[in-house]
Amino acid sequence: MNNNRALLIFIGIGIILYSLVSYLGSKSPFNIFNCSLGVMVILFVLYNEDKKINYLTILFYVNIFQWFISVYILFNNPVYKTIDYYYYLMGSLFFTLVLVNLIRINHLKIKTNMLKYKKKLMIQLIGVIIIISCLTSFIAYYYLIFLYGITLGLVAFIYGFYYEDRKVNVSTKYVRDMVSVLVLQIIVLCYMGRQISIEDLSYALVFSINIAVLLSIQIYTSDLKISNAKKENIIGIGAIVVFIVFFGALALKGHL
Repeated sequence: MNNNRALLIFIGIGIILYSLVSYLGSKSPFNIFNCSLGVMVILFVLYNEDKKINYLTILFYVNIFQWFISVYILFNNPVYKTIDYYYYLMGSLFFTLVLVNLIRINHLKIKTNMLKYKKKLMIQLIGVIIIISCLTSFIAYYYLIFLYGITLGLVAFIYGFYYEDRKVNVSTKYVRDMVSVLVLQIIVLCYMGRQISIEDLSYALVFSINIAVLLSIQIYTSDLKISNAKKENIIGIGAIVVFIVFFGALALKGHL
């Protein structure tokens, strides 16, 4: 590592330390953002050393953290929504574009076979965006329906994770993960109970029922090494559970 790179790392550490000390005095979220800039300086230097994509992955997490701070200020701490806020917001967008471009140039160009996974990665990205958006909205508004929204992001991410060759690979692991999310949705709906409106509850139930129906169709038409009779039993039990939850939730709200 030459002197210039050592100097940049030293500058990055300096930015981190200065930002942390400033935060202790002012408690400004901008100082936390500045701290992330110091981390990015160090990671960019390390990435330029050997072009390992692991550093880019960490940089993406740092960038997501920057977006989280920006959204937090927007919804939960408007006192900091000054002209400086928009500079930081543009900085977050700039770093996102830089990271996407680095991956496109230095990795997708080398590993051209990754291009066929474009749709797979896109579906996973949509899931991550839904999770982050709902989590941020829940922190900002404390509205329980956003907890259910997080589970929809998990569904999208799992769907994308098992997506191969223009279809989902319906394996036992895929079924296990999707059923786990459906169970989590049931727990969330039971927890929310009377705390949300009947309209929100109805929308959530419709989503869960559609996910359950889609999963049932996927299981029945899949190549899983179980007999059709067992597949039908699994689907039947799942349908009974879904309807019990549906009518139980409506009864809980006093609409039955």
